[in-house]
Amino acid sequence: MAHSQEDPLTLFEWIDTSPYAERVNQVDEPVRAHLIGLGRIKKVRGDWSPEKVERVNGRLVSSTWRITDGESSADMFDEAVAGIEARDDARALFACSGRACGASVQWANMVFGQRILYGTEASQHYSVYALGAEGESGYRVAVYAAARTSKRQYLHTEIVILEP
Repeated sequence: MAHSQEDPLTLFEWIDTSPYAERVNQVDEPVRAHLIGLGRIKKVRGDWSPEKVERVNGRLVSSTWRITDGESSADMFDEAVAGIEARDDARALFACSGRACGASVQWANMVFGQRILYGTEASQHYSVYALGAEGESGYRVAVYAAARTSKRQYLHTEIVILEP
């Protein structure tokens, strides 16, 4: 079933009803030149950055959840991505898992500004999508999961409502 008629801001509401997720951060604010990573993070001439980026303007709605006993951040990530991919207007822009994503500490600190997201490189998962008809302003949706230990697992989502 296609879900393109649903408001993208409702994509992750199901996480709040999960007995395995506790929201630890939420942001809803206007952004200018917000960085969306579209490639592996690596060090180039002394600076860490994704191989490719998109900088966007609009409204950022992001949430971070701690994943508790009985579930893993990887499983929650898979469920979140499945919900995005069920939409008929979703276009994958980039995805990576494990060491293929690059330095977890840089995703946590530089890209998402959430140091609690720092986990092992092997445990991280990241996907970013464009939502909306081609040529429309639309949305960018990113999902990131990381685990430092079995008791310190996190899921982070970002939805940017792009300015026309």
